[in-house]
Amino acid sequence: MKKKIPEFNDPLIVLYEWLRSTDVMHRGHHYAANYFQRWHRWLGITSTVFNATVASAIFIYLTSEDSSDPSSPKSMAIIIGGVVSLFATIITGIITFVRYDEISLNHFKAATKFQAVRRMIEEKIGFMSKGLEEGESFCTIRSKWTEALENAIPMTQWIYRKFS
Repeated sequence: MKKKIPEFNDPLIVLYEWLRSTDVMHRGHHYAANYFQRWHRWLGITSTVFNATVASAIFIYLTSEDSSDPSSPKSMAIIIGGVVSLFATIITGIITFVRYDEISLNHFKAATKFQAVRRMIEEKIGFMSKGLEEGESFCTIRSKWTEALENAIPMTQWIYRKFS
């Protein structure tokens, strides 16, 4: 079944469609910003815990007695330190190369711009519903919206679908 395309001969219908679209983009980018910020925080905390574990293993190694027993604290500290150090290195690499903190910030900036456009549209709808021609012009709204789209980081499809 095909989705019915609305008739855009009434300026208010156009504004309401723009309002719906900017609302999706505004909320979606805020959601994406929070999503990527949580991932960045989780990976950072995990990396910190792993690095603290490695430091503890090194401390145990340096303060334990010399022993050739493989189950001694010194031997276990070496094994634990090596494995955890590998995980800490992997997580630190992920944090460095994926840059979730930057992605989050860019989504937040995009959400802020779409919020501003949405407010312009809401104001224009309010004036037009009272028969007034005040507020921003359609050209101004369209140019601000285009500017927001051009500067926005792409939103992942699953987030877009969640809000549309």
